[in-house]
Amino acid sequence: MLQGQSLGSGVAAQLCSRGHGSRLVLLSPYTSIPDLASRLFRPARWLVRDRFDTRAVARALRLPVLIVHGVLDEVIPFSMGDELARTFPDARFVRVLGGHHNDLWLDHAQELTEAISSFVGPSAAP
Repeated sequence: MLQGQSLGSGVAAQLCSRGHGSRLVLLSPYTSIPDLASRLFRPARWLVRDRFDTRAVARALRLPVLIVHGVLDEVIPFSMGDELARTFPDARFVRVLGGHHNDLWLDHAQELTEAISSFVGPSAAP
C-alpha cells in the first residue's frame, strides 16, 4: 500500500502508475501541479517542471484507491479530490466535514483512522 498526503499524493499516484503498491490512499489530493499552480497565477501552469498529473494516470490504475479530503480545504480545493474520486476506476471517497488542509490528523484523527483501517484492514487484503 502507498499513501500520500497533499504534495505527496501526486508522488504516490505516480509510483502506483509504475507498478508499485497494491492499494493507494490519497489525503487531500490534487489533480495535477499545473492545475494547482494556475489557481494562484494562471501562467504558472506552463512554468512547472514536475507535473505529478494524478488525473492523467488515474483511469489506467487498476487498484483500490481511498481518497480523503476535507470539505473546507483552503490549500487544495475539495473539488479536486471529488474529481479524482470520479476518475479512478475503483475509488472510495471520504468527505471530512469541517476538515481543512492541515487538520485532518489533528482534529479528525478518529474518522481518518477508521477510513484507512477499513480500507486496508484484514478483509481488504489482496
